[in-house]
Amino acid sequence: MRVLRVLALALLTVGCSVHIPPATEGERPFGTRADSLFLSPMCLKGGNVHLDARVEKSAASAAGRLRVWLDFLEQDCRKMGVTLLQSRIGDSLAVTQFRCPLEDGEWERFYGTIPGEGSRVLVVKELRLHAVRRPWILRALEGLGLADDSRREYGWLELDCELFDMGEDEGTGPRHLVSREADTPWVYNHTDRAGRLMMRGARDAGRLLLSGQSAPPQDEDGEE
Repeated sequence: MRVLRVLALALLTVGCSVHIPPATEGERPFGTRADSLFLSPMCLKGGNVHLDARVEKSAASAAGRLRVWLDFLEQDCRKMGVTLLQSRIGDSLAVTQFRCPLEDGEWERFYGTIPGEGSRVLVVKELRLHAVRRPWILRALEGLGLADDSRREYGWLELDCELFDMGEDEGTGPRHLVSREADTPWVYNHTDRAGRLMMRGARDAGRLLLSGQSAPPQDEDGEE
C-alpha cells in the first residue's frame, strides 16, 4: 500500500508540472550602441497588454503590474545611458494604428519628437501574464509539509514583440520572450509574486533591447 501511495504521489507531481512555451532562440540582434528607445503604444483595455491573471500571492491590479514593468525597463535604460520614450497616446486605436517606421508627422504625434540614427523602436505586439494552476490535492500536501514548494513558480510572462534599429534600418522580425521567476528559500511569504515576474520580464526585455550596449563611463566621483 505504501508503494502505491508513493507511486500515486510521483504521478501527481509529474502531472502538475508547469508547461511553459519556449522563447525565441538566437543571437542578440544588434551590435551598435543606442541612445534612445521608443516604446510603442501599450493599452490594457482592449489592447495589447493582458496582465489581469489571478496569480497567487499577488496584488490584482493590472495597471500596477504594467507600471512595475515600465519602471524597471526605464531603470535598465537609464543605467545604460538610454532615454526611454513612451507614446503620448495609449488607447487601443493607437495600438492598432502604430507601424514602424512612421512618417515624421506621425512620430511627432505619438512622441513629440523624431527618432535619430541612435534610436531603437520596440513594437509590443502583446504582453501577457499567465498564472500557474495547481490542483487542490497538491496544495493540501504542501500545507501538510509533504511536498516541497520552496522553488515554486506562480506564473510566467510572455512578450511578443519586434525591435527596429533606426541607424541600421532593419528589424529583428517577430520575437517571443518568456520570463520566469521561481521562488527561492529566501523570498518572503508576503512578497508579490506577479510583481517579481514583471521585474524579471522588464530585465529580460532590456537585455534584448540594449544588446551591444555598455554602461556609460563614470566621472571621478563615481557619478554618471
